[in-house]
Amino acid sequence: MLHGGVVMPDLGNPNYFKVFKGRFAVESPSPSVPEPHVMLSCVNDVQFMCDFTSDSSGLVLVLPEECRPSSDVYAACRVESARAAQTLEYAVKTGDIGIDVYKATVEFNVPPTSSKGLTASQYDGYTTSVKSAVSAENPDRVNVPVVENRTVEIEVGSAQTLDYIKISPDGKVIGKPLALFHLNGVSFHISGNHYQKGR
Repeated sequence: MLHGGVVMPDLGNPNYFKVFKGRFAVESPSPSVPEPHVMLSCVNDVQFMCDFTSDSSGLVLVLPEECRPSSDVYAACRVESARAAQTLEYAVKTGDIGIDVYKATVEFNVPPTSSKGLTASQYDGYTTSVKSAVSAENPDRVNVPVVENRTVEIEVGSAQTLDYIKISPDGKVIGKPLALFHLNGVSFHISGNHYQKGR
């Protein structure tokens, strides 16, 4: 590259490290988040530099004042529900056991005796249940299934979906509760940032 008639080595874009106004840390319920968390460019673009996990209320993080918009901003990102292990109980048929079933009693109806003082027309339809013991030479063969109870641990909620986060003027970033937000590289514009006016 010629500069004033002198050949200069190409050092790339000399303003590359100057396009950002600063790097900032954020408040986040994520267990471990590397530093820095977000960067602010000279054209008021805020870029996230890592992924975040939301809490039970959906709070993902709280931005510093320099990175807050003056009105609500929405940004799309990939969201992964928080992974959790769930225990399922189920029954498995492991075989059959053959048993002999004997009919021990038989039930039949008998009319009341004449000592009841009823005539034939009076006890018509009147029945009394009586059980009598009987024996069977040929019992019924019945197969009874053998069932074993088992448990299994499975992982649930690991599917990724396309969702969004809401960035409010108070700096709160809200999304789906108990989820992992893949925000690394995601950015949003804050052209109306009231902290940037007059600069």
